[in-house]
Amino acid sequence: MSSKISKKKNKKQKYELEDVYSDLTRRAKNSLKTVVALICFIIFAALTVNQFVNKDKQGNTSETVNETVSIPTESVTIPDVSTPDTEDTAAGDVLDLTYLEYDGTNAFIYTENKLTKADTENVTEGYTYDKSTNITGSATKIVSKEDIVKGSEERGDISDIKPSGWHNAKYDGISNGGWVYNRCHLIAHCLGGDDIKENLVTGTRYLNIDGMWQIEETVKYAAEDGHIILYKVTPCYRDSELVCRGILMQAFSIDDNGATVNLSVYCFNVQPNVTIDYATGYTHE
Repeated sequence: MSSKISKKKNKKQKYELEDVYSDLTRRAKNSLKTVVALICFIIFAALTVNQFVNKDKQGNTSETVNETVSIPTESVTIPDVSTPDTEDTAAGDVLDLTYLEYDGTNAFIYTENKLTKADTENVTEGYTYDKSTNITGSATKIVSKEDIVKGSEERGDISDIKPSGWHNAKYDGISNGGWVYNRCHLIAHCLGGDDIKENLVTGTRYLNIDGMWQIEETVKYAAEDGHIILYKVTPCYRDSELVCRGILMQAFSIDDNGATVNLSVYCFNVQPNVTIDYATGYTHE
């Protein structure tokens, strides 16, 4: 009798152990599924957060560049001034140049108004300025290595100066805050030019960066190498208009009779997708 009871107990204990084992196995499987699901969720969340962070960083970088960079320092091709394309060369006096048409691609064009050795004799450096109309005329300077050193100093405040035709406005697609106009130096600050009204004109952002800046860098590099450059910059106005149609930039290396630098370039005072009323300075799309 006791033997039968013992066998029944053992059998019952066996079933109970199997039930416990089965229950533990089931719970373990469920726990494993939970852990795997949790890990997958964590990985997914981490990837999603990282994606948003990267997008945010890219957006911030783009905004910073547009807001802070005034003068580009790379990815701009300095023109080969030694061999201009004759098909892109214009002739004529300053008034004739104002009737040249911007072709939609080239910010400047070579002209035949080159300086010569005779122009280097009895040079008068300085600026021409009409007080009655507030119109800035031509500027002339002999640029040397010492001027480049001077130009490396901090630029003075010119924010209160309003050249003739100064009616600034913002448009989409223009760098440096969207402003269509810059206070353009005739003799660039980096070449030792003065931060005064007699040396400033109302010029578009496109004129300043895509046109003038490239020529200024050519003269700067030559002066840094020890050359002495006769440099003349002339705003080209049509009739009594307040904003110049373009700017004639002439440079001649005096020390080697123009062997290093001898160029004459007309830069268009235009802004793509913006229409300028040159008589008043007002603009519209």
